[in-house]
Amino acid sequence: MSKAYDRVEWGYLKEMMIKLGFCEKWISWIMECITTATFSFNINGEARGYVIPSRGIRQAESNQKLTGMKISRSGPAISHLFFADDSLIFCKADTSQAEEVLRILEKYEKGSGQMINMDKSSVFFSKNVTQEDQEEICSRLGNIRMVHQGKYLGLPMVITRTKEQIFGYIRDKCQKTVSNWCNKKLSQAGKEVLLKAITMAMPTYAMSCFKLPVKLCKDIHALMAKFWWGDNEKRKVHWCSWKKMAAGKNRGGLGFKDLQAFNKALLGKQIWRLLTSPNLLMSKVLKAKIFNTREAGQILNTPVSLTGRPDCYSSSYSTNGQYTVRSAYEAITREGKQQESNGRLKGRQAGKEGVRKSGNSYGS
Repeated sequence: MSKAYDRVEWGYLKEMMIKLGFCEKWISWIMECITTATFSFNINGEARGYVIPSRGIRQAESNQKLTGMKISRSGPAISHLFFADDSLIFCKADTSQAEEVLRILEKYEKGSGQMINMDKSSVFFSKNVTQEDQEEICSRLGNIRMVHQGKYLGLPMVITRTKEQIFGYIRDKCQKTVSNWCNKKLSQAGKEVLLKAITMAMPTYAMSCFKLPVKLCKDIHALMAKFWWGDNEKRKVHWCSWKKMAAGKNRGGLGFKDLQAFNKALLGKQIWRLLTSPNLLMSKVLKAKIFNTREAGQILNTPVSLTGRPDCYSSSYSTNGQYTVRSAYEAITREGKQQESNGRLKGRQAGKEGVRKSGNSYGS
């Protein structure tokens, strides 16, 4: 709807203030506040365009009854998210907000001619909402179905401390897939293709969003190693450790993935996305939740470049400065191998020192 503050011409507003007897200084302050407004469009997380309006007054605050939700005090309020055919609406857990959601949905039905399927809709509450309030809100929403735990787009909606149980479905899925292959006569080349193309691809989607437990990664490694060395689900001797098999072919391995290192590389891609796309909603939310004043002071104290060139992000893992999962994975595995070799060297030196001390004690 077009409202009054959207259609007020600035010249008319200035003349009205003059007629009403406002002083020139006050009028100049008001006009400076109004005429300095600019607009841009948020397209795919990037601000596009630079629009200078010629009319309209900035709205001081929103009068919407649906306030949305914040994960931190300084974070943006999120009232809705749209993905494909799904619509997620966020609000406070009280009856007035629930009635406002119903009013919005009814208005949408009248305007679009479509009807909301409440049987396929559900509501999710925070653990801080009492059982009485949950039942009251569900009844206001037409006895809508209430969910406590579930999945959305293949990932769990709630992550608790028992991450191993929550992500246990990944291990079960890999176990079922590998068990179906055990009844087939496969060559080592065939096993390699199946493990790399199917089994190792199963946890990739979850690893790109969450850090999987170490034990879960080791269990999946054990499943793949047993399938590689075994035959018809019979356990056989493992002539090589999985860590050596996960090394690159240029380093004497078979090119399998170390899931822990691969998980870190995938999560690093998300961090790179936050740095290079600060206008994304996810970037704004996480920045408001994690960023603190101490870090802000450290950034402000960073000396300015003498060349005057603008700052930019660059990844040291690749030659072109762009972050890639492959380059990060190679760097993580390389660092892990160096730390392991350094640990062995220190262990050998300590062993020699122990032999010297014991020899001296024995000789004395």
